[in-house]
Amino acid sequence: MTDPFEHLIRATLTDLAEEAPIVHDQLSRAERRVRNRRRATVTMGAVGTLAAVLIATPLALAATGSDQPRPAAPNPTVEPSPPVPT
Repeated sequence: MTDPFEHLIRATLTDLAEEAPIVHDQLSRAERRVRNRRRATVTMGAVGTLAAVLIATPLALAATGSDQPRPAAPNPTVEPSPPVPT
């Protein structure tokens, strides 16, 4: 680059920089946005996982069960109580 061209670029960029508005407290706003975005991402991930579990659980239970009724449990044998001595 030539010296006059470099000088023109420097002068133009300096003028543009002087016209730019001064922004105060930009870092804390950016940090707050990042925190909110991270919180929203984690929340949506948890909601998606919960929805998948709530949908998959009944389907898995229905797929593992059979259409036949449960086998009857045998009744325990009933023995009479011994007489109470008086």
